[in-house]
Amino acid sequence: AGDGTATARATQAVAMLNDLFEASRSQVPVYLAALAAAPHSADVRRGLGALWADLRARLAGDIARQVDEGRLPEWVSPSAMAATILDLVNGVITASVIDPDGPDHRAVAAQFLALLLTAGGSAPGGRSGASTAHAAAPAPSDGNPER
Repeated sequence: AGDGTATARATQAVAMLNDLFEASRSQVPVYLAALAAAPHSADVRRGLGALWADLRARLAGDIARQVDEGRLPEWVSPSAMAATILDLVNGVITASVIDPDGPDHRAVAAQFLALLLTAGGSAPGGRSGASTAHAAAPAPSDGNPER
């Protein structure tokens, strides 16, 4: 997915994630059971923590590259945005079980992609949300609310 515009690459990445979710849907109850067990089992908590840390680090690295290359606005905090994406994915996974008649994961992904592209200045129609979002966004942080 290294070719094409940032918008095309992001759209392709979202499509791949949607396809992965569909292919892995049967494993959702196992994942949710692991989440429920994590507070009660140090081994499960460590395993999920390591998985999440790896995914967050990979996402943050990709996001940092995109900020450095000017594809994402400078106000985007790679670690916070990576955590936001993982939180969204976990919410979609949970919602697929709790509210199966709710919005489809593809619709949620499309909304999030549109939000990101608008914030990055790649909105349809040439509108740029980067300057407005930059002015309204808090200073980037490492996610620690005490700083």
